[in-house]
Amino acid sequence: MRTDPKNWLQRHIAWFILFLGLLATALVGLNVQRGIETAAVRQFAYVSDQITTKVRERLAAQEMLLRSGAAFLSAFEG
Repeated sequence: MRTDPKNWLQRHIAWFILFLGLLATALVGLNVQRGIETAAVRQFAYVSDQITTKVRERLAAQEMLLRSGAAFLSAFEG
């Protein structure tokens, strides 16, 4: 079997370029995945903070309502 050095070199260069392309694709894919996960974590934290704020506001309103009701009842009793 006879191998041509030029053909051998071209074949190996092609494999090397293919390997570099696959490596670059994998690295870019990982970077994009990290970006997506980071954005999802930020969005979750933002939504969680919004929900927490609304729950606290509603609890404060309910507390005010209960205190005013208690004061109203104590005014009639006392």
